[in-house]
Amino acid sequence: MNIFLTGGTGYIGRHLLAELASQHQIYALVRQENRLRTVINQLVPDQQSNIVPH
Repeated sequence: MNIFLTGGTGYIGRHLLAELASQHQIYALVRQENRLRTVINQLVPDQQSNIVPH
């Protein structure tokens, strides 16, 4: 399933990314892509490929 998540670097958003990325393709809307990269780098490698910044 594809999921569009707004606020991917916020408090709730980063926790949702960690939970959902293992099973779904996530399109994350963020203001600053570098902040999302920091969050993505903290995840397990198989989850990292499922997150696409927008």
